[in-house]
Amino acid sequence: TEALKNKILFSEYDDEYDDSYETVGGPVPNKWLSNIARKDYEQDRDLFLAFETHKGVFDRTSAVRKSRERADLRKQTSMTDEQIEGWAIMLERNPKVYAIMKQKFQDLPAFENESGESEKDDQAETSDETAKLGQS
Repeated sequence: TEALKNKILFSEYDDEYDDSYETVGGPVPNKWLSNIARKDYEQDRDLFLAFETHKGVFDRTSAVRKSRERADLRKQTSMTDEQIEGWAIMLERNPKVYAIMKQKFQDLPAFENESGESEKDDQAETSDETAKLGQS
C-alpha cells in the first residue's frame, strides 16, 4: 500500500513544468496596452467633441439614430447606439467626469473661439479680471 500511495502522489511527470496556463491571465504586452489606451483616448475625444459641439446627436430618438451624424459617430467610435447614448448619460449625470473630460480635451482646435484662443485662455483672463475687480 505504501508503494501504491507513493505512485499516486509522485507521478513520473510531476517534475515537468506545466505551462498550459501561462498565457491566461498573464501580463498584457505593452504594445497592446498602448493600442488600447490610444483607442480609448480617441474614442473619448470623438465623443466629447460631438457632445460639446452638437449635443443633439446623443438624443435617444429613432430620427437621431438614423441620422448621418450618428452614423459617422458610430463609425468613428465603433460603438453601438446604446453605448453612445449611455456615454452621454454618464457624462450628464456625473459632473466630475465631465470636468475631467473638459480638462483633458480643452486644447483641441475645435474648442478655440473666433479669435483663435482656447477656452483655457479665456478662463484665465476672466479669473484675472475678476481678481483685479476684487482688489479695487
